[in-house]
Amino acid sequence: MVEFIFSLPIVSKDYDPTCMVSYVAGLIQLLNKIDDKRTRDKYETELRVLVQTTLDLVDKGVIKEMIDFGLNNTTDLSSAKFAVNMAYVMVLQKTNSSIDKKILANDTRVAFAVRAGLVEMCLSFVERFGQSRLFSLSRGDENSLFQEIQRTIETVYLISLHKKTAKAIASKRVVIEKELLRLRGRDIPNHSDYDYKDKKLLYLAKSVLDLSGTYCCRCNKSLSKTEVLQCNGCSGMVYCSKSCQKEDWLNGHSLTCNKKLAIDQPGRFQGLYSLRGVQVKDERAASKLKELKNNISMIQLKLFLDKRYEIQSRAHSLGIPLYDCVVVFDLQKCPPSVETKKYTSAYDASTSKHFEETRSKDNITCIYHSPHFNGESGTQFVPNISMQRLFPHEWLSGNRVIRHTDGSYTIKK
Repeated sequence: MVEFIFSLPIVSKDYDPTCMVSYVAGLIQLLNKIDDKRTRDKYETELRVLVQTTLDLVDKGVIKEMIDFGLNNTTDLSSAKFAVNMAYVMVLQKTNSSIDKKILANDTRVAFAVRAGLVEMCLSFVERFGQSRLFSLSRGDENSLFQEIQRTIETVYLISLHKKTAKAIASKRVVIEKELLRLRGRDIPNHSDYDYKDKKLLYLAKSVLDLSGTYCCRCNKSLSKTEVLQCNGCSGMVYCSKSCQKEDWLNGHSLTCNKKLAIDQPGRFQGLYSLRGVQVKDERAASKLKELKNNISMIQLKLFLDKRYEIQSRAHSLGIPLYDCVVVFDLQKCPPSVETKKYTSAYDASTSKHFEETRSKDNITCIYHSPHFNGESGTQFVPNISMQRLFPHEWLSGNRVIRHTDGSYTIKK
């Protein structure tokens, strides 16, 4: 068996054909040639043990081989679950911390997987196995195909604002959007809850695209690479035109460009941020942090408008005006959660007093908590960026927001 695998074409000409990485890639290639289920199960077990034991056996070529297997050689539910599970494991990486070693999502690996077709593979399984009872089984079965796909898409989502993954998603956006549109239009029986589970996974995949898009920070127009105009001061806010940039400057960005969050100025700033648990040790980490901050700035307005009815409804139920609200977006959840609170519930007594003294009654304050900075999520101690921005509340209650048939928004001038 070993001689056969080592004789297979290696993934890259730079590989040593006797190295373990090439062995893993060859093992995946061997799976493509096996029809006997018992033999395939044996090799799948060996591959799973190798990869889960040593993540260093995974590189770009191995990830590509695994996703190619999932896209082209999965014949049943079992092989589909194996393909998704292995792809998920392969995008993880151990941290270097000697104190607290963890296995976290890795920006480079997720980007490789997305470019190789990870999201398309998951969507193809939704189509092929979506009405299967085993696919939809979630109670007491953490290893169902539904659970595997959900975990994988959520992992892509959590890293989608990072530099490499964001670019990878942008390169696949048109393909994924077309596939989502096609799948949402297909006929699904309405006599069971499987329909809901299908749509949930499609909704999660769409959340990945929504979060990683590029939007004008003033009018929310979706931007292509050639349309992006960056603020020369902070390089964080982007616009579709000079008129939008000028309007945003006059309506708040001039107060915050190139400045950090000041705890004694709640309610007055736009696009400012604070770091929570993030240690910037080198130039690479600083670049990563800046890119994450910039990407959050771009999608703030979209998230605000997407949740506009929910925000209004919650404020009405609390019986408070919009300028007394603080809207908290948690981007660590897929899709992002939104919570509308009275400012006295969102801030401590001291900060609430400053908020009362400095706020504008024409604006509503929003706070955004980023996805993980280092690939981690799930606790209040997770390294992340918190940003605060204010928007005119007439954008919620007035007639300035225009929703288009493609789901995008623009704002009347």
